[in-house]
Amino acid sequence: MRAGLRRGYSKNGAENAGYRLLRNVKVRAEIEKRNPTLDEIKHLAESESAKQLRAKLVELKKQPLGMYIWKTYLEESYPKFLYFDEYYQMEGELNIQKLKERQANKKLEDSE
Repeated sequence: MRAGLRRGYSKNGAENAGYRLLRNVKVRAEIEKRNPTLDEIKHLAESESAKQLRAKLVELKKQPLGMYIWKTYLEESYPKFLYFDEYYQMEGELNIQKLKERQANKKLEDSE
């Protein structure tokens, strides 16, 4: 009878069902040991900062790194250059505030 219980065979169907139930419980316990639950693997999910970094990397891949740095950080602060070829018309000094006022009033002088 004992050997029959180990293998899951017996004359009594209740003993057989009990053995299968016990075996299923043991198998499930083994599976749970090997496979973590959802609560246990939540820490493996992508964090918010990782999601932000992933979005930033997608943006960076759209253009060369040098161009991204230029447009993001340097372009605004780069000085504007003007080309003059008739310096004799320019005055030695210029008041920027008065120049802006004359420009707003549309009364610019020839040298401006």
